[in-house]
Amino acid sequence: MIKGIIFDMDGVIIDSEIIHYEVFMDVSRKHGIESSFEDYNKYVGSTDEAIYSAFKEKYNLKEDLDYLIKEHQDRFMEILDMKKDIEPIKGVKELIIEFHNRGYKLALASSAPYMNIDKVLDLFNIETYFDIRISGEDLEQGKPHPGIFLNAAKFLKLNPKECLVIEDSKNGVLAAKRAGMKCLGYRNENSGEQDISKADLIIDDFSTLDISSII
Repeated sequence: MIKGIIFDMDGVIIDSEIIHYEVFMDVSRKHGIESSFEDYNKYVGSTDEAIYSAFKEKYNLKEDLDYLIKEHQDRFMEILDMKKDIEPIKGVKELIIEFHNRGYKLALASSAPYMNIDKVLDLFNIETYFDIRISGEDLEQGKPHPGIFLNAAKFLKLNPKECLVIEDSKNGVLAAKRAGMKCLGYRNENSGEQDISKADLIIDDFSTLDISSII
């Protein structure tokens, strides 16, 4: 029986993968590198550390890893501040509220740093609905490693089999299934061509989801 719902953030709550890609390209150009969408796409759902570690190694960059990550994070926050009219992904806020009102325990488990998580939760006024929030900053290994979701279950005091994960990326879906959890895959066209076929149910619109079809 499902007792806890674990939400990813980027690409599930906020349509931000396109922003992260824009930022990644900005950082690449700043260092004289013309990256491709393929360079970024395979890391969707992973931590900034994983993305820029691979980026630094591939292009033999001398810049410090922390410096590259800070460049990305600062630029991402700058863009969010400029987008005053940004809204949650259609139907997701209502879904969060409905799960909360039905008595499910809610967690947000994102590869993003806490700075980003806090910004988005505050921006959409949804922080009070989540019992816990977990960042990829807490863990040595990011998605597709299941650690972030296993930690979420631990803090919610639930068995992994009692948890449902909502994800939009291949790495996130794999992490959820490796954690032994049920997974709802959200097909977000702005998250690139993500293979989420291993999810238990795949949707492309939260507003049409019948909760009984997945719980």
